[in-house]
Amino acid sequence: MYYVLKKGNFESELLSEKDIEIINSINDTYRKQDYRPFCIILDDIYRRYGEKNAVICGENKCTYSQLREYSLNIAGAILKKVKNCRRIAMILPKCCKQAVIAAGCMYSGITYAPIEYDYPAARLGECIRLSDVQLIVTDEDCMERINTYRKEVGEEKYTEIFGSAEIISYAALSEISAEPASAKESGYDDIAMIIYTSGSTGKPKGIKIRCGSILNILECIWRICKYVPEDKLIGVTNICHDLGNYDIMTMLLLGGTLIYPENVRDTESWVELMNRYEVTQWSTVPTIFGMLLDTLEAMDTAVPSLKNILIGGEFVKPDMYIRAKKYLPNAVLYTDGGPTEATIFNILNKVTDEEYLSGKLPYGRPTDNTQYFILDEKLRVCPLDEKGVIYNSGDSLAEGYLDDELTKRSFIMHPTMNIRMYNTGDLGCYRENGKIDIFGRIDNQIKISGKRIDLEEIELKLEQCDRVRRALATVIVSDSTKSIGVHIIPEGAPAADEIKSFARANLPDYMVPTAWEFTDVFPKLPNGKINRNALTFHHKDTDEEQMTDIGKTILEIERELLGLESIGPDDKFFESGGHSALLVKLMLLIKKKLGVEVSLVKLMEYPTVRQLTEYIENGAADNDDEKQESNAAKRREAMKKRMEKRSNG
Repeated sequence: MYYVLKKGNFESELLSEKDIEIINSINDTYRKQDYRPFCIILDDIYRRYGEKNAVICGENKCTYSQLREYSLNIAGAILKKVKNCRRIAMILPKCCKQAVIAAGCMYSGITYAPIEYDYPAARLGECIRLSDVQLIVTDEDCMERINTYRKEVGEEKYTEIFGSAEIISYAALSEISAEPASAKESGYDDIAMIIYTSGSTGKPKGIKIRCGSILNILECIWRICKYVPEDKLIGVTNICHDLGNYDIMTMLLLGGTLIYPENVRDTESWVELMNRYEVTQWSTVPTIFGMLLDTLEAMDTAVPSLKNILIGGEFVKPDMYIRAKKYLPNAVLYTDGGPTEATIFNILNKVTDEEYLSGKLPYGRPTDNTQYFILDEKLRVCPLDEKGVIYNSGDSLAEGYLDDELTKRSFIMHPTMNIRMYNTGDLGCYRENGKIDIFGRIDNQIKISGKRIDLEEIELKLEQCDRVRRALATVIVSDSTKSIGVHIIPEGAPAADEIKSFARANLPDYMVPTAWEFTDVFPKLPNGKINRNALTFHHKDTDEEQMTDIGKTILEIERELLGLESIGPDDKFFESGGHSALLVKLMLLIKKKLGVEVSLVKLMEYPTVRQLTEYIENGAADNDDEKQESNAAKRREAMKKRMEKRSNG
């Protein structure tokens, strides 16, 4: 429902005429949408672009005709395996199979729930039980991981966690002889997919995303960014993230081409693919875009074909704008935002020179059929420049959570405006220039690499461990990254290894604390509340003095990158808060400070400072994976030839 503020109403009593005029202008987003079911759109795409490449992964290419065949056959097999199947879980590493399943589900009206492939088995089970899926589609490696967990916990505990859903590998599913799935016309409010985020209840939250809401944002972006069927997008975002599904849907429902790297952590291969196929569209969180920029700078290579860059989901540093102008000279940079509960993103800002020079980028303006209301504690709209809580309304809203009680708490009906709203928990304000600014959160939710993390979920999960009496999670911020630390009051003698093992078995990698401190009591303020500002993490007692200069230099680099002085020579990089973007920075800093080239593959193979030091000192880095180096050289040479050809032509 589209709402216009008027003077004299309860919700407008704080506003001047000028406030009302500007806020109504910001929220003037109505655009008529002619909804068409996914199957109708896909049939049209298959007919018009049959022999065109739909998905490319490495050397493997899948045309739209092949996608139609594969996706309808896989959906038919699902429906034969589970009669009248309405909901499945998809647990697969990044590959073409994800796009095949998504297309098959969209065509046949099956809701799919993409779940992080690397989740520990207990976390997978929580998501599966919450979503009430009837079938789990995965691969043999994940099936083995789940079956190992099943044996460890016993059949009764396993059923309690995973429920009764059957598990099948994609390979086995594709061998089932079945009739291709028939088209099913999903309605506007039917659920297309379920996306999971962290929750303050100690369990993940499953968000039900509507078909109509997805098409609403896709058509908005196609219009604003002038997407065309000739566009190509490189997909590097995990499919458990809503942006990973945006990659699939925005290309396949338009007739574009989706390109997947064979090794998503090989950032040089991104650049090679982008130039080989003349990629035109990019959409990721800023952390991943930063990896691209770091790689372009290290290779001193540009990607002139890129037309649009969409980045959002976390704070965007203004310097990304000027760096992008150098290496992506023909691309327009947009920042986007909004919660998954409002379908992928629902606010957009085209970055300008003036905004870059100001040192702060605005949040932006709402997308089509979306309204942003910034309210005070009495649910009245705040005047210009006054902070309040951001509420979303309009066609972008999800149906809600899998948990009905949680839906009732977060999705409200405004008492006087009589429109459904979602409380984002973000603080923001309207500006006179017609844009919205965002300032942070009203709770303990944070974002790391675009992933939402509720610190209370970490605390509640750790307190389920028999060796933990109390847990208090905090965010550690450095110039280059955010990480999670936790203070523990143990039950009995501290059992650090046991507690850390419990965390790794029950939390996703990105939610496992990287800094641990054991104490008898939490520091208190005079009013009796916990003094979070007094929580500190002490330096480890290590044998650093025994390390060589190379080892000390690498340790210094990692501490600077991770923002943790407690990192020691035997701590693993990823378990200490590292991620793919920081791995690229680590590679570049080692080259800069030590004059040694170490590939990303080798950095993952030797995850501790001690192991990496030994590898470098043994001289292996000089011949680091000759085959890989040769391939990289070939890629660079091929790229130079294409660039020369383009400049001469």
